[in-house]
Amino acid sequence: MANNIHFAPNYFHNPTHPISVILIGVGGTGSLVLTRLARIDFALKELGHAGLDVTAFDNDTVERNNIGRQNFSISDIGENKAFALIGKINLAFGLHWNAITEHYSFNNRETPKKANIFITCVDSGKFRDKFNVWYNSDDLDGSYSYNKPFYWLDLGNSKKQGQFVLGSKKIEQPKSNKFNTIEKLKTIVERFGTTEKYDTIEIQGNSCSYNSKLNQQSLFINDLMSVYATDLLFELIHTKRITKQGAFVNLETFKTNPINLF
Repeated sequence: MANNIHFAPNYFHNPTHPISVILIGVGGTGSLVLTRLARIDFALKELGHAGLDVTAFDNDTVERNNIGRQNFSISDIGENKAFALIGKINLAFGLHWNAITEHYSFNNRETPKKANIFITCVDSGKFRDKFNVWYNSDDLDGSYSYNKPFYWLDLGNSKKQGQFVLGSKKIEQPKSNKFNTIEKLKTIVERFGTTEKYDTIEIQGNSCSYNSKLNQQSLFINDLMSVYATDLLFELIHTKRITKQGAFVNLETFKTNPINLF
């Protein structure tokens, strides 16, 4: 029986422009993902690739209870999260990535809303459901290769568990007698149903104190999610093929269950 595999679009094989990425949410997981995207960009350029062009969206400001749990320092307190972290990354890696200090809006024509890869790191199931509808609509289409949407990577977690799912548009696959090629990776909503039902205090928490936040969420669950998810992304861009589209991760049992392609 042939193994399932997904190949990246032709544009990823020899892009004439950096692969464009929109990161939505630069909090617990997003702040760590953003830093790892910079490392991916550097590695790709060292390998002769055009790298990444990232725009990060977040309207939240850094607070003391974010320090240690998110990728910010004491000096960032009071700054916008996207602005603070993008500034550090640009300085450290010599980049010109963009920070948008507001919520990501599907209808705001003043800010970029299209990219090759979307990454959502939000704690709102309702937003995911709306994003899924928009992502699969005819409204989302790029006129040029650098803003043509291909993938949506979503990350989410509770106290000790999390998941990440890489979805895609229909992407033409090469013919193969060896593999069963998968042209569309189902999004998190397409695979597991609507996610708004998980918007509960029991799952998301509602306190802002440091002690309560650590009781509601492991100190390192966000780190773990960001490592697994960005490794999958790097594999897709670097090797141009993947055999999994995500995973469920449990920090309490130390078990990881991959999400297979089908």
